[in-house]
Formats: sequence, C-alpha cells, structure tokens
Amino acid sequence: MIRKPCQIARRPSGPTPRGFASFGIVCRLNHLARSTGREFQACAIAMSIFLNLYRDSKRVRDKACSLLFSRGFYRFGSGSVICLPFRLGGESAVEIGSRVYLGSNCWIEVMDLDPETPRPIISIGDHSSFSGFCTITAVSRVTIGSGVLIARFVHISDHSHSHASAELPIKDQGVTKIAPVTIGDGAWIGHGAVICPGVTIGKNAVVGANSVVRDDVPDHCVAAGVPAKIIRRPETDSNTSLSR
Repeated sequence: MIRKPCQIARRPSGPTPRGFASFGIVCRLNHLARSTGREFQACAIAMSIFLNLYRDSKRVRDKACSLLFSRGFYRFGSGSVICLPFRLGGESAVEIGSRVYLGSNCWIEVMDLDPETPRPIISIGDHSSFSGFCTITAVSRVTIGSGVLIARFVHISDHSHSHASAELPIKDQGVTKIAPVTIGDGAWIGHGAVICPGVTIGKNAVVGANSVVRDDVPDHCVAAGVPAKIIRRPETDSNTSLSR
C-alpha cells in the first residue's frame, strides 16, 4: 500500500470566504479536535478559569463604581449594585433601597428637575431587581416597592410626550398627562412591558411580556395584552397561564 504524503494546510492566497472564521482560528479548532482527552481537559479548565476571572472583574468594577456613584443619589442603600454601562439624570432625586440590582444598560432619569419638588421623585424599594435595558423616567413621582422583579426592556414613565401642535417636532413640545406611577411590593413586570402614566400595579401582581398597561392592576392579579386586561384574579384557578 502506498501512503499519500501528509498535506500541510496552507493559508489561502485570496481573502477568507464570507461566513467563515479566520484561517488561524480554523486551524486552532482543527488542532483541538485532534487533541488527546488530557489536552482538551486542560484547555477546558483554562477557559473556565478565564471566564471566572472575567466575571469577577466585572463584579468588582460594578461594585466599585456603585460605591463611587452612591454619594450623588438622594439615598443609595447598602449592598445595591449598578451594572455598567448605565444612564443617569437627576440622581439627586432618586432613592435606591438596600440590595437592589440594576442590570446593565438601564436608564433612570428625573426630567426637568425642579428644586422645589418634594424628594425623592423616583423611589426603588429594597431587594428589587432589574434585569437590564430598563427605562424609568419621571417628572412627578414613580414609586417601585420592595422585592419587585422587572425583566429586560421594561419602560416605566409618569408622563407622555405632548403632540398638540402640528408644526413643532414632538420632541420640542414638552410633556403632558403627568400622573404618578406606583408598583407594589413583590410585583413581577414581564419582558418589554410598558407602564403608562397614572397606573398603580398592586402587591404581587403580574404583568405579562410586551403588555401596555394603561389601567390599574389590583393586588395578586395577572394582566396581559395591548392594552393590558386582567386575565386572572386571586379567586380563579391558580393554574391559569399567561398564554390563555
């Protein structure tokens, strides 16, 4: 039997085809695929160590920045963490309780802060958690209770943009429909929900994903839809799902 000579992979002379990784990465992956079990295990351990170091470095960075920023707030409770990046405005009128988690890319802002307006204007209770990419803006008052769970991309505001003029751009017409928003203790606001001005969400209430809440949600009730409607009350079967 005649053995064919080993073919050594060479870097292609032309550009790398679209949709493929670079030639060096492909070679590395081929090498890993041919590695012995011991080599692969060592590589997996090294990667695990690297990922743990990366996570720890982010935690240290976020805690250090939270401690640095805390003096600018109306109140900033112990053990609370703001994950970077983060957008803030009017933080001197923002109260954050203890052990609150604010995920990355959140935006919290008090609009057109009036020195005579009673503080705080935005208040977040103890042990509440925001997954990230959440927006809370206020002119009058937004109150979020303790132990509230808020999923990603939730929008909470106590005002709306005015659009009375047909000539001016909407962004230059100021705000209207200003009314306080309250979210009770232990509530859960699903992914992408919008909480409109003047709404009160009760204790341990649930708002389904992508809902637009324009009316109050009583304690222990489940609301979903556009606009959101009550789909379950405490006295109904507890096994009723949000999809019904």
